[in-house]
Amino acid sequence: TKDALLIFLLLIFLLTLAGVLLPYRSFQGHHVIALRYYLYHLGLILFGTSLVTLFYLILVRLLNGKRRLPGEAFEVQRYKDILEQFYGNEAAGLAFIGDKRLYWYQVDGNDKMVFQFGISNKKCIIMGEPVGNLVFQEEALAQFMTDADALNYELVFYQVGQDLTLLLHDYGYDFMKAGEEAKINLKTFSISGRKRKNFRNILNQVEKSGYNFKIIAQPHSQEILDQLSAISEIWLKGRKEKGFSLGYFDEKYLQEGPLAIVSDTSGKIVAYASLMNNGQDDIATIDLMRYDESCAPIGV
Repeated sequence: TKDALLIFLLLIFLLTLAGVLLPYRSFQGHHVIALRYYLYHLGLILFGTSLVTLFYLILVRLLNGKRRLPGEAFEVQRYKDILEQFYGNEAAGLAFIGDKRLYWYQVDGNDKMVFQFGISNKKCIIMGEPVGNLVFQEEALAQFMTDADALNYELVFYQVGQDLTLLLHDYGYDFMKAGEEAKINLKTFSISGRKRKNFRNILNQVEKSGYNFKIIAQPHSQEILDQLSAISEIWLKGRKEKGFSLGYFDEKYLQEGPLAIVSDTSGKIVAYASLMNNGQDDIATIDLMRYDESCAPIGV
């Protein structure tokens, strides 16, 4: 819209300038330049410009050929295989949302590393650290950059750690710190002491009200998923779901990991949190956290 407006104003200026610089032609037999003459010549110029632009676009499309996307579509079992074979990471479970593509790095036909990414405006937005054998990280990164560049795509990295940051620095990347990742050591964490008083008060209030907390393993029954869906609708309040770096309510996605739930005395679920399938034995990553504000206790 801005380009079209700029071109239109520029053409008006040029036509007006032509009328000023060529007074003989402009005033010949008229003494006044009628608006229809401007519109007539403007129409001719716009028609010619449109033909040239259309020809250019067709030529570029023919020369570029069929548009190709980097990477491949998400394959559930193939991704699970590499998670089981190698160590995952905190963001690995986000691939199961299904809204990203995967770039695989192979050695002798065997999968060694995989990147999950989304595409926006000729840029591949890579979510988190790659999954796989970290010995091949530098080789996999270089190959991904080469293949993406061949298809005229740039790589942008989101939510990466120190090692990958230092590696990207060698490639000339710029960085912007947008936050930090919180990790709690469950072996040493305690709610005792003055600093944890608020935790204890909330926990005691919720338990005295008859609510209980438990973690249930997948697969989850349809009855439970229906309750979670109802809670999700209440929690969203008509807002659109987010994605990419956050999960959204999807039954297939929730079936990939355990669920932490809070229920009342009748067994009705009032709040839940999903735990990602991140391929790690010692780290649990929370994704969705939603509750029914109409009946859930304060501090749930």
